Amino acid sequence: MGSPGSSPDSFGRAAELDAARGAVGDLLDAAAASELGLVTVIPDAIDWEDELRIALEQRTSFSPDALTGMEANLRFVGA
Repeated sequence: MGSPGSSPDSFGRAAELDAARGAVGDLLDAAAASELGLVTVIPDAIDWEDELRIALEQRTSFSPDALTGMEANLRFVGA
């Protein structure tokens, strides 16, 4: 059940989780949030409209069943 010293809810990334917890209450810009692993993508200002459109199209293409399964996978890690 994960690597030694990691809790079941840390996805085996306890050090990164601790760093993110250490930033609670701090004002973070996009680059700082990315370094902490809190975001998956930082859209740039040049393509903002295209990146937003693509993100919305991708999200709406997910089936409700797939989203429920993804939520369950995140909620019950290591169970």
